[in-house]
Amino acid sequence: MDLQRADLVESSFRTIFNDGDAFVDRFYTRLFEIYPEIKMLFVKSNMILMRKKLLQSLILIVENLTDPSTAGYLTNLGKSHLDHYGVLPKHFPMLGQALLETLGEFLGEGWTPDVEQAWQDAYEQLSARMQHN
Repeated sequence: MDLQRADLVESSFRTIFNDGDAFVDRFYTRLFEIYPEIKMLFVKSNMILMRKKLLQSLILIVENLTDPSTAGYLTNLGKSHLDHYGVLPKHFPMLGQALLETLGEFLGEGWTPDVEQAWQDAYEQLSARMQHN
């Protein structure tokens, strides 16, 4: 990811960082509203722990967008999601849609076309790496 887009992702994420718990809660709410069938992947999950893990992962990923050493972390994260939760390639666009819509909701006027495109690019890069196992 180029530095300009990475900067847009990082700066927009900093805007919502203090509301990180509310953001993650809203993400899961939105995800289950849009795609109720995906809720089955979380039946055996501790959702409190899942929310914390998602926020921690987002922080790590956003802070290291241009660091190629995170590729191994993302590959392992994807393998873990496949092995433990049954996440399949068809689920990634669903998760991406919920993520982008939630970001748009939280960023409000800060959700400009450039910011949206930067997040779209970041998510595509992330999901491709997570599926590379």
